[in-house]
Amino acid sequence: MLKIGEGGFGSVYKGKIRPADGKGDPIDVAIKKLNRHGLQGHKQWLAEVLFLGVVNHPNLVKLLGYCCVDDERGIQRLLIYEYMPNRSLEDHLFSRALPTLPWKKRLEIILGAAQGLAYLHEGLEIQVVGTYGYAAPEYVETGHLKVQSDIWSFGVVLYEILTGRRSLERNRPTMEQKLLDWVKQFPADGKRFSMIIDPRLRNNYSFSAARKVAKLADSCLKKTPEERPTMNLVVESLKQAIQESEEGNSSDNNHVTSRSKLTARRSK
Repeated sequence: MLKIGEGGFGSVYKGKIRPADGKGDPIDVAIKKLNRHGLQGHKQWLAEVLFLGVVNHPNLVKLLGYCCVDDERGIQRLLIYEYMPNRSLEDHLFSRALPTLPWKKRLEIILGAAQGLAYLHEGLEIQVVGTYGYAAPEYVETGHLKVQSDIWSFGVVLYEILTGRRSLERNRPTMEQKLLDWVKQFPADGKRFSMIIDPRLRNNYSFSAARKVAKLADSCLKKTPEERPTMNLVVESLKQAIQESEEGNSSDNNHVTSRSKLTARRSK
């Protein structure tokens, strides 16, 4: 098997399985292997088996099977999902080896993710635990999950698509290593807000839509869980941001020009 990722549950591998009827060629699958020392453990594994095995939504990967074995060699917990060949949002957003993810595509992807989460929240009342850097403060403090904990994690991802930065980057200056601490210096209504936008976008984005996304992220990241929006409200806000990006306005061009001049001055 080929390791393709790491998460709060454990490691993710690419593998192959034979069709259930034994006919045809093996199919590619993604296999999540439980980390025995992880935060989520058997309870989360069981939750995914019970709930994700019955979900049916175009923006959610399908759970194809699972494995649960306890023997002298230890505990083995596996989840087998359909394999997504186009790689993850993380790959396309942060990898320098891949083309820069365009602004509108970022919004479309995050809207799809929001719609998938809204389906889980409203239809099945499932919470999804985030990995380090994405976990809500109430989960870190108490170990107890709420639906609103997912909203917090989603707010972190919103800032990642705006900035092109990971939630934690140890190789940056101390004041910039933690994404959420860094973006607080550039509030959405402030004059310097555009300085957090991913420079790889080369100003090819809607300033008004970006500001709307930042404000949405801030609402998702409120300390009190009950003050955060529902995923349905998040979906509607993202749809509005996409609409603004498509329509565009003259103020966007003015802000882009100002940012270009400021960037030029800083580079001298």
